[in-house]
Amino acid sequence: MGVIYSVFPLVSEITEWLDKEGIPYPAISNPRMPTLVELDEALEHLDGVEVSDSGLIQSTDPARPGEWTQIVITDTDSGEGACEFYFSKGSDEVVLRVLQKVTALCGPHVVLDDSATWPVLVTPEEPLEDLLLRYRNPWPDDD
Repeated sequence: MGVIYSVFPLVSEITEWLDKEGIPYPAISNPRMPTLVELDEALEHLDGVEVSDSGLIQSTDPARPGEWTQIVITDTDSGEGACEFYFSKGSDEVVLRVLQKVTALCGPHVVLDDSATWPVLVTPEEPLEDLLLRYRNPWPDDD
């Protein structure tokens, strides 16, 4: 078994839920899912990974051997319209790195894995280390 990482743009339905949960988010202007072309561009500009034709994203960084995830594209319109995707299994760090590239093109997104109950807001400005900390420890006061 593995984790499924669902990805959503920061649209009004998501912000309403974040408001109810007391999770802050930045002012937004028309966030959206990427087109297939934009998703390909984000993956091409991601340093330290190789992406196979099957969607396997593997680290090539010697400091992070064996890190990977599988991107699954579920709906696309030949590169012209938005595509829907999620990540299947693998490293949370690789998932968050890909999403940071996507958010630079398409605005903030939220990632939620199927074993968590708390979303993680991903923006291109936030340091990866902070995203990882929030993802891995969503309730820091509970320690």
